[in-house]
Amino acid sequence: MLIAGLVGLSALAGCSSQSTTTDAAGPPAPAKPQSSVAQGYSAASNSLSAVVTQLRTALNSVTSVSQIVGPIASYATALNAFDTTVLNLGASGRAATDIRTLVGYDGAIIGELNVIGTQTPATLPAWESAISVDQGKAAQASNAVRADLGLPPPAS
Repeated sequence: MLIAGLVGLSALAGCSSQSTTTDAAGPPAPAKPQSSVAQGYSAASNSLSAVVTQLRTALNSVTSVSQIVGPIASYATALNAFDTTVLNLGASGRAATDIRTLVGYDGAIIGELNVIGTQTPATLPAWESAISVDQGKAAQASNAVRADLGLPPPAS
């Protein structure tokens, strides 16, 4: 596999952050019961997981960066949609704070995903390192949100 650092994308299902098109600074959604927020978060996470599965399949046969630009763009779009959804679930308290933290880490990931097409063999290791760090932070934030909402950690 050409892009080893992207294997960790499976950990991102259910963990996202602010993207370049999501307005995380907007007004929060009205608070809803935690069970409703948990159901919405779980549904959004499941949708994102499906896109991650497609991306992982695409990564298995990649021999050049140019072959992954399209699947990466689709993943970035799905991650942005996940962020928009979870920001508007109406979470309150610690869950709302942790969701905003998660969306912040996702924003960094989306920014990194958006420049995959400019990577060269010389720059790819640094890019992979940066996205790997942000993936780890997003995974931790996702686990915090899941704990806040009474959801189990994502399946590995």
